[in-house]
Amino acid sequence: MAFALLDPVFDAITKPLRNPLESSLNTSRLPGERYDAPLGDKGYFGPDSITWKVHADPAMFIGGFAALILQTLHPLAMAGVAEHSDFKIRPLVRLSRTGSFLASTTYGPTEVANKAINIVTKMHKKVNGTAPDGRKYSALDPDLLTWVHACEVYCFVKANRRYSLNRISKNQIDQYLAEYSVIPIKLGATWVPKSYMELKSYFEEIKPELKATDEALDTIDFLFNPKPKSPAAVNLGYKTLLFGSVRIIPDWATSMLKMTKTPEIFGVGIETGAVWSMLNFLRFILQGNRIVEESIKRIESE
Repeated sequence: MAFALLDPVFDAITKPLRNPLESSLNTSRLPGERYDAPLGDKGYFGPDSITWKVHADPAMFIGGFAALILQTLHPLAMAGVAEHSDFKIRPLVRLSRTGSFLASTTYGPTEVANKAINIVTKMHKKVNGTAPDGRKYSALDPDLLTWVHACEVYCFVKANRRYSLNRISKNQIDQYLAEYSVIPIKLGATWVPKSYMELKSYFEEIKPELKATDEALDTIDFLFNPKPKSPAAVNLGYKTLLFGSVRIIPDWATSMLKMTKTPEIFGVGIETGAVWSMLNFLRFILQGNRIVEESIKRIESE
């Protein structure tokens, strides 16, 4: 009861900081996103899944940035982004939609998750063309869907293991990869890595196809120097998390992209303290994960 009396004070202090962050993170959501009904529907995963555990922590922001950087190395995937995405014009809108899809498919009831998958599939149908090297590309290409997914889960795992308060064990990595494989398959992939060994082997096999194209390097430059500028608080958080993401990208990838990782002191990157401080700030300001709380209430209210 005593702590409850302090809630108005807490809200008054955090609201000026929370509002610009939440508005930036929720710039554009997918239609139909909801987590409160139908009661008892746990969706694709549920509270006991490793997927819920990995996706619940703000460390996912770092994983998301790292995945974006890593994905630029595939010339066909990069061609699709360069020709069809409005990322450089409305970067927060693009990131918000990605976050909406991830949340809907992870925590949403089955119907909401399926609707999000259908919406993204319809978007992918419009993304096709010819890359600068003359090859045809399509966002519906199962191989490209595998590439995008592999980059995401690799970076999500690395972010969780390095920065999350709910760190999964090495033994749980394979369970997470197996669980979350259902989403890219629903999107049209015919095969994705379902174990960490398969994930590592996949990257070794695809390396000869990867290249730091001009489009890739231009996108990396934009990520680190975005225009238009965001509010100061958002920009500070963005830059801190972005630099933290470089730490979890494979060395071979940062080498191809000519990116320099921050120096280490006793084996720890010197940015680690700043990243942890920013993540803890986000955890404090956002007051936990409201989507998770609402989803648990939906499932337990059957």
